[in-house]
Amino acid sequence: MSFENDKNAITHKLIIGDNYPALLNLLITYREKIKMIYIDPPYGKDDLGEFAKTNYENAITRDNLLSMLKPRLEIAKMLLKDDGVLFCSIDDRNQAYVKCLFDDIFGERNFIFSAPRVVKKGIIT
Repeated sequence: MSFENDKNAITHKLIIGDNYPALLNLLITYREKIKMIYIDPPYGKDDLGEFAKTNYENAITRDNLLSMLKPRLEIAKMLLKDDGVLFCSIDDRNQAYVKCLFDDIFGERNFIFSAPRVVKKGIIT
């Protein structure tokens, strides 16, 4: 795990590391101190971008995705300030399921909005 200071503002940090151990280490110093977290978990696609149905060996199943996300989101919640925000990129096929997990951990009242990405006709996100 490494920490890189933003040259424009020493209060910002870019944390590079394996996400689960990095989150656990961050709890020591940054509990309830982080203003914003962005996550981009795998979402049922293999290394070539094909959905799980085309390559079962490399794809993450929905159950595995939710099981992987749950402990990480619980730690993220402990890291966030009361007015902190968490952004998550997820595809259309898993968005509703991931939102239910978020609602369970953060509470439905804390959901602000979903921002769909516009793509070319016929392309699935």
